[in-house]
Amino acid sequence: YLPATAAQRQDSLFDLELVAALEDFQRSHALKPDGLLGPASLAELNVDALTRRDQLRVNLERLRWLAEDLARARLAINVAAAELLVLEDGRELWRTRTQVGRPDRQTPLLVSQIDRLTLNPRWIVPPTIFREDKLPAIRRDPGYLARHQMNVEDRAGQRLDPALIDWDNPGPIRLSQAAGPHNPLGRLALRFPNPFAVYLHDTPSQLLFEKSPRFFSSGCVRVEAVDSLLARLLPAEELAEVELRLASGRTQEYRVRPKLPLLIGYWTVEVDDRGRTRYAPDIYQHDRRLLRALLGLRP
Repeated sequence: YLPATAAQRQDSLFDLELVAALEDFQRSHALKPDGLLGPASLAELNVDALTRRDQLRVNLERLRWLAEDLARARLAINVAAAELLVLEDGRELWRTRTQVGRPDRQTPLLVSQIDRLTLNPRWIVPPTIFREDKLPAIRRDPGYLARHQMNVEDRAGQRLDPALIDWDNPGPIRLSQAAGPHNPLGRLALRFPNPFAVYLHDTPSQLLFEKSPRFFSSGCVRVEAVDSLLARLLPAEELAEVELRLASGRTQEYRVRPKLPLLIGYWTVEVDDRGRTRYAPDIYQHDRRLLRALLGLRP
């Protein structure tokens, strides 16, 4: 990553040349290219050559599994790198950053088709988030619901009075949040059939895209630059109509025709358009399990 002339250096000065080399290294390892030698960068710098060889072997095997799906996909999510790719006939047209599920709430790997957009979506809090995040917060602070502009509903969608709920034993209720600037889904959700109740969506948490690694969600995929993504997926007339509907602020469903093939996959090595190898951290430990299988070892 240093220029050839750096071989002549005798000093240990962390100068601009070394900072530039570290930034280049960070870009090729799915790290924030800030030129700071933090724990994540130090860990990647200390990965030995044999481990990298194993990483290449694992991802060559994985590519055998994904090649056909990648060739058909219009959108592909690489969960390991927390990135979204727009593809055409297997060629990359555009790429943006995402936020994906943290290790204890992993984004599922799947193949599906995006068939509709939810414009200005309401957020129905998923059961796991309700049980593990929201319910403890409400028990600690009765004003939590009002402060976060959340409603309590029965399973039929009828509004309930939060003051009448026994929060130690709330029964079959759900929480919802109306569309607006504080809604966790932002202005848009991209829906596709799957058994995990996950989807792609906008987010008001834009600052988290500057972090690395970007494993912050409860399984859904938060997408940076959703407006730019739409411009690459929809014809001009449809895009204009969707933008008008978004501007209305009303929650609406918009059918996507034709459906957009989607792959949510996981790979920790790829080659960029200049032929350079790019690595990503094995946050979910999938590489380790696959390597043991290739070596004939127990999981």
